[in-house]
Amino acid sequence: MQVEGIPAQFARQIENIGEDNLSGAVDLTRDCAKLLMEVVEELKDSPNTELIHMLRRTCIELARSQPSMAPIFNLCNDLLIALDESFTNSEIVGTVTSFCTQTLEDLDSAVHKIAVEAADLIDESMVILTISKSSTVLAAIKEAYSLGRTFEVMCLEGRPMNEGAMMAEEIAEMGLDVRLVTDATAAAVVPRIDIVMVGGDTISSEGVVNKMGTMNLALACNFYKVRMYSLCQTSKVLPSTRVLRAQISREPDEVYTPTSKRVDVINLYFDITPLDMLTGVITERGIMDEDMVRELMQDKQVHELL
Repeated sequence: MQVEGIPAQFARQIENIGEDNLSGAVDLTRDCAKLLMEVVEELKDSPNTELIHMLRRTCIELARSQPSMAPIFNLCNDLLIALDESFTNSEIVGTVTSFCTQTLEDLDSAVHKIAVEAADLIDESMVILTISKSSTVLAAIKEAYSLGRTFEVMCLEGRPMNEGAMMAEEIAEMGLDVRLVTDATAAAVVPRIDIVMVGGDTISSEGVVNKMGTMNLALACNFYKVRMYSLCQTSKVLPSTRVLRAQISREPDEVYTPTSKRVDVINLYFDITPLDMLTGVITERGIMDEDMVRELMQDKQVHELL
C-alpha cells in the first residue's frame, strides 16, 4: 500500500502495518495506538487545524491499512468521533493520549479475561485444535497449562505464511506436546479433537473473519459435532452497517511460482465463518451466542470519514 499526505516517518509505519502478514489484530492494533500517540506528540505545536487534519488523515489511512481487522477500524473510528474541532491543541493531545493508553490497557485486560474464560473449557487429557497463530488462543493455552492441566494441542499450519508453525513452537516451549498438521488435514483430524479454539480479526454481520481454512474447519466441526469457539475481544465487533471490503489476492509467490503464464495463483488470506456455525464467541464479557454478538453490533456508530 502507498500512503500519501502524511509525514514520511509516519507514512512508512502505516505502510509497514499494512504489509504485515504475520501479526494478529491485537498486536497490530497496539502498533496503531502507539503510532497515533507519536503523531500527536510530534505535531502538538502545529497549528490547530493542521493537527486535527493530520490526525484524521492518519486514522483514515490506518483503517485502510488492514481492512479485515476490526480493532484497528474501531480504534480509529472511536477516536475520530471523540475529536472535536473546537478542541485546543492541549485538549487534542490529552484526548488522543488518554484514548490510546486506555485502548492498550483494554487490549491486555481483555486478552487475560478471555484466556481465563477459555481455560475453564480445557480439561485434563483433552486434544485441542487451532489454526494459524492467535495471541489470544495462545494466552488461553498458557492459562490452562499454568493450572496444572496436561493436554495435547494440534496446530493447523495456516498457509501460505505458516504462522501455525510459529504457534506450535511457542506452545512446545511451554512444555506441552504439539502436533503441526497441514490445513488440508483438518477434516481428517477433527474426529479426534475434543475442542477447537480459533482467534479472529473481525466479527461482522457476515461472521468471524479469520485465517483462510477456518470456515473449512467449522464445516468439519459441525459435521462431527465438535465444539468450536472463536476467542475475540468485543473491540473486534464491527458496526452492523459496516460492509467488509472484497479481498485482493496476495503475492502469488507465497503459494507457488508457476512456469506458465496460463497458471493464475489465487492467494487469499482470510475467510468468513458464519456465527451460527460456532458453538460460541468467548469474549472478555463471557461466552456469547450469535444473538448477543449481533446486539453489540447495533450499538456502534460510524464516523462519516470512514
